[in-house]
Amino acid sequence: MPGYLWTPGYWAWNGTGFFFTAGYWGPVVGFYGGINYGFGYFGHGYEGGRWKHDQFYYNTAVNNVNVTNIHNTYNTVINNVTVNRVSYNGGSGGINARPTPQDVQARNERHLPPVATQTQHMDTAPIRNSALHTTKANLSLLRPTSPTPSRAIMS
Repeated sequence: MPGYLWTPGYWAWNGTGFFFTAGYWGPVVGFYGGINYGFGYFGHGYEGGRWKHDQFYYNTAVNNVNVTNIHNTYNTVINNVTVNRVSYNGGSGGINARPTPQDVQARNERHLPPVATQTQHMDTAPIRNSALHTTKANLSLLRPTSPTPSRAIMS
């Protein structure tokens, strides 16, 4: 999507349960919960590349790019010092990040939804996760009263 960057979705706590905020394509990267996903998404913005006119340039300090085939690159070292592996915003032990004024502005700009492949990955993730983690050994850990996360879309 020329000119657009991906803002990843994230899980957050709303005081009574977790909810999912869907990702979107937009002219700038907006708020994604302060989550350090790596690969250029270190909690705020995107450090893995940028648009320059109608071409995307990759930051080779963040992405493994074959510079023999891809020439639109640059190298800006990012000092990522996050040492936790927390992957949700808010609640007990969660990331305590709030949108900046620029993030709020990005949230109000024109967005495009995930492309079909992204939606397919999102829809099949719970199935894959269930198949990988539901074994006899951990069935006893399941709690029938555990809240089921909803998929609230806020953009």
